[in-house]
Amino acid sequence: MGRKIGFKCTEEMNRRNSESRLGIPLYKRGHKSDCKCFVCKTKRGETVGHIVTEETRKKISKANLGKARSEVSKEKNRRAHLGKKQSKESNRKRRMAQLGKPKPAVSAALTGRTYEQIYGKEKAREIKAKRSGEHNCNWAGGLSRFPYPLLFNNDIKKFVRERDSICQLCGKTKEENGQNLSIHHIDYDKENLAMNNLTALCRSCNSKVNKNREHWSNYFLLKWMLVA
Repeated sequence: MGRKIGFKCTEEMNRRNSESRLGIPLYKRGHKSDCKCFVCKTKRGETVGHIVTEETRKKISKANLGKARSEVSKEKNRRAHLGKKQSKESNRKRRMAQLGKPKPAVSAALTGRTYEQIYGKEKAREIKAKRSGEHNCNWAGGLSRFPYPLLFNNDIKKFVRERDSICQLCGKTKEENGQNLSIHHIDYDKENLAMNNLTALCRSCNSKVNKNREHWSNYFLLKWMLVA
């Protein structure tokens, strides 16, 4: 007797079905060497470059909506991506694909909220510990803990802000930034207060230039040379 149309397996039935097949090779389950099912094609490496349609993506997303992943599943996913870095081309494609699109409802709902408000105090403390200090991708040996010299005062900051007037990377104004523009040291040396070593940046760009420091130092130095 065949399965009824529209019949849907329960979570328990799916679990039992999965456990009953563990360790059993495909050929013992009726799959032939030239089997055309997606699993067999994947095993043979025939799905490389396979493009998942938008409709299929929506179906997968809908099927997994609200489901909590098990710790085993999370660990498998973590290990699969451990040590892997996205290429610049991959990051560029992802950025271009999102340009002009509104933020997802979840992302928009979290905007402006602190970790404590989202996760609670205990979980927030745990997350911050994993992302701070030596665990942070921008860690540079603790340089940010060194204090600024006393000469780096409000008069110098005011002069640089008035001179540059806008963010020297993206062009944001003070009003668009929502606060005074930050003063960035081009060579990342807090002691170097030469005027050609200081530039105004918005909050976002000031955070951005903490990565790829050599690149950004050369970028601003070249910009100064062209202006001079």
